[in-house]
Amino acid sequence: MCLLIFLPIASSAVFLEKSYEDTIPERIKSDPKLFVNLTTNEKIESMEERCPDEDLYNECSAICRFEYLQCLGECDSALCESECINDYSTCTSFCPCGSNCPSGCENCENPICVDECDDVQSNEEYTVCLEAALEAQAICTRECTPDVPCFEKCSEIYIENLRDCPCVVDFTTTTEEPTTTHPPSNGNLLVLLNNLRESYIVSGDGLESSIPTINAPDDDFTDRALFAVVQNELYLFGGAYDNQMIGKLDGCNFVELSIRLNFRYYHDSAAVAFDDGAIALICFPGYSPIESCEIFDLTSATPTHSTQYTHTYGKLGIYQGNPITVGSYYSSGTKKVEVYNPTGWFSMPDHTRNIYAHTLTGLDDGSLILAGGYDMTQDSFSKNIWMLKNGSWDIIGLMKMNYYLASAIRIESEIFIASGRPAENVGNYPVERIIFEDNQFIETNIIASHDSSNYIPVLFAVEIDFCIDESS
Repeated sequence: MCLLIFLPIASSAVFLEKSYEDTIPERIKSDPKLFVNLTTNEKIESMEERCPDEDLYNECSAICRFEYLQCLGECDSALCESECINDYSTCTSFCPCGSNCPSGCENCENPICVDECDDVQSNEEYTVCLEAALEAQAICTRECTPDVPCFEKCSEIYIENLRDCPCVVDFTTTTEEPTTTHPPSNGNLLVLLNNLRESYIVSGDGLESSIPTINAPDDDFTDRALFAVVQNELYLFGGAYDNQMIGKLDGCNFVELSIRLNFRYYHDSAAVAFDDGAIALICFPGYSPIESCEIFDLTSATPTHSTQYTHTYGKLGIYQGNPITVGSYYSSGTKKVEVYNPTGWFSMPDHTRNIYAHTLTGLDDGSLILAGGYDMTQDSFSKNIWMLKNGSWDIIGLMKMNYYLASAIRIESEIFIASGRPAENVGNYPVERIIFEDNQFIETNIIASHDSSNYIPVLFAVEIDFCIDESS
């Protein structure tokens, strides 16, 4: 079997308690450029060419949009709406590459451009993270029996936690190249980038590769789309191509189904197959009501119970046979854990960390693996591999790289994680294999990498010769 990876491009979704588009005045909608920028966060066509700090521009403008929508949601007059628009325009003008900062962060006084690592002793995020790493080492040391290997392990934990702290430079962090020392694998990975013609297949141990041919209605068919393997077939849900679309991989071709989703979904939403892969649960639309969910059973998409909390970027996985979601980007769902069953969602004890944009994957014994993501408790990306078993969370291992807005899939006793957005300044985006034996963590290997940054890659298991054109 192989793993199919589709890499979508970046965007973001912002929401209010009422319908997002309903909050935007008609005169704003009549301005195509402003309306597109507000609703889709699409970059102007020449941004990549003229902006040296594009990521910071995107982050800054997203903050401006969110503040604009909050302002607009509290308005009850045209004058108030006009003031909101003026505030939004002023806010974006002071973003890197805005009209008041045309050269990006150069000579720009926006706080987003400040290098907080120049004086780490005054950097509260760094000191809090450092103290947490030291405390974890102290706890580990106190629990050790008097043997050197245990103390060495505590030191390793301290170093790994320290690497997640802001401003820490780790000159030993490199992308591991596939080697013959990797254990054999029963899986093979099909990796499809945004440009389907650049797709490739790589073996689970990273030693072999080949080139497949996949077709779709458009090159952005997988852009920001969710995915689930239902009854052994790959389905896509929502995304930039059509946020209420349901797509299916039919042979070597993606097709769009006539069935439509009830809500609009993007990369901050989630989907998972359950009931032994018979049906899929799709949740957390990018627009209000953001706690909503629906069931797809191959013949229809039907709304089902909403979660009690918001779980934007909280993902979905399987725990003890049932869908589960963990955490949220927004404070209303911070650390919250909810499990779904036919009667509704019920809460479990909170996670100990405030994590989002992670991956959730179930194991054969009913336990759940949470890997990577952004840990807002320590304000850093995370390499931690967490296991939820019998209601208890424990760190069982560390990945070689950080993963943020990535995707994961399990093939037999291995979990494959494909990079999403940048989490390490290494110039490429790895695919890492987490190996388990009898549901116990063994080790990880980096088996491949791609050159582009993307949101939530789409993953699928196929044969090694899947869609290989023998005539080419």
